[in-house]
Amino acid sequence: MVLPGGGARCAFQVGVLKAIAEMMPHGCENPFPVISGTSAGSINSVVLATRARRFRVAVAELERVWGHFHSNQVFRADSLTMLKSSLQWFATIVTGGLLIGTPKSLLDNSPLRALLSRNIRFPRIQQSIDDGYLHAIAVTAASYSSARSATFFQAAPGCKSWSRTRRSGIRQTINLDHLMASIAVPMIFPPARLGGEYFGDGAMRQATPLSPAIHLGADRILVIGVRDETADKLSEADSSPEFPSIGMIAGYKGGNTDRVLMFISDSLLVIPLFLIIVLMAMLVRESMNLITLGLLLALFGWAWDARVIRSLILSLRTREFTQTAILSGARTLPLVLNEYMPYATPLVFSTLINNMAWAIGLEMTLAILGLTNVLIPTLGTMLYWAINYHAILLGRWWWVLTPVVLSVLLFVALYWMSVSVSEYLDPRMRVQRVGAE
Repeated sequence: MVLPGGGARCAFQVGVLKAIAEMMPHGCENPFPVISGTSAGSINSVVLATRARRFRVAVAELERVWGHFHSNQVFRADSLTMLKSSLQWFATIVTGGLLIGTPKSLLDNSPLRALLSRNIRFPRIQQSIDDGYLHAIAVTAASYSSARSATFFQAAPGCKSWSRTRRSGIRQTINLDHLMASIAVPMIFPPARLGGEYFGDGAMRQATPLSPAIHLGADRILVIGVRDETADKLSEADSSPEFPSIGMIAGYKGGNTDRVLMFISDSLLVIPLFLIIVLMAMLVRESMNLITLGLLLALFGWAWDARVIRSLILSLRTREFTQTAILSGARTLPLVLNEYMPYATPLVFSTLINNMAWAIGLEMTLAILGLTNVLIPTLGTMLYWAINYHAILLGRWWWVLTPVVLSVLLFVALYWMSVSVSEYLDPRMRVQRVGAE
């Protein structure tokens, strides 16, 4: 059995496994002697391997965990942690990494590590193999050092390691670090160290997802995929899809296109954007309004989002459906819109909301410095006039407190909006909503 990755959509794999378990007799053992998993699918694979003696119990445990899954069990989402992470990334970008070391990732996935550590008993894998309920279990990750797809497997005697072009099979005792490596989405979660190399999401370099199962002796394979293979239909005749971002195009095209676009992006990342924006605001101060300010922020605020989205698209380029689409004659733009956009939409919405918070904060900063039209009522101009008229010295504390409280509430609202959008786009949550109706 092969369980590919797919993030939260791997909850659908549990539904298929539950249907298979209902067809099996009570107390039956694992019907799949070879189990191979990648990315989030590796979690399901390892749980099945640890409970190979009783297949229904394994599926019930998966259903229990996925049925009560929340984002705070995957990464730390509290306001303090997100604020510290944002400040660290901001300081790294402004100083070029000279004063503060480069952060390892955008999010801290230590809650997921703790969850897996509590619920998975890894020594049971070898016990299942010794008792004959399991022949082999494989977990695939991608090496950042060698750019190879590495499949770590634990199997019965007789299964040998293998080495092919850009992929290899390594016999090891599967543990928590292998899982954390396989699900380490680039830039989002920190890579995991195994031996002398760092590994990330197994789907990045896995061009042959069936290969591990075949190498481990499988002669018949069941693949539980999580992608929607049906074509998307436009709701209206005149509706049009969202145009791909710079990061999407750069990540897919590669070559000179990628180098040119990323050179521009990297240039905007290394220069001190705040000073440049202040300088530009001073030059156009006479004509500064909300539209001019929006254009100014848009001109300099796209580089980081483009690099994040590019990392996602680079991982999608190596997947098998990309090669299938290319061989079918798909062009760049339709391929990016039809195949990559569903994967990138949650990230696009998340970066959009983060950019809103960034733009509001920068507007307040420029307004306090007097670089915007102070006659336009905004949170920043409220603080500007409060400072200009010495509100604190006069005892008019509410002049300062009102915009500060409103800005804090606004940032908290944007954060919760980001969480809500992520939950709405989560396929598991969609299924729950449909079931509730």
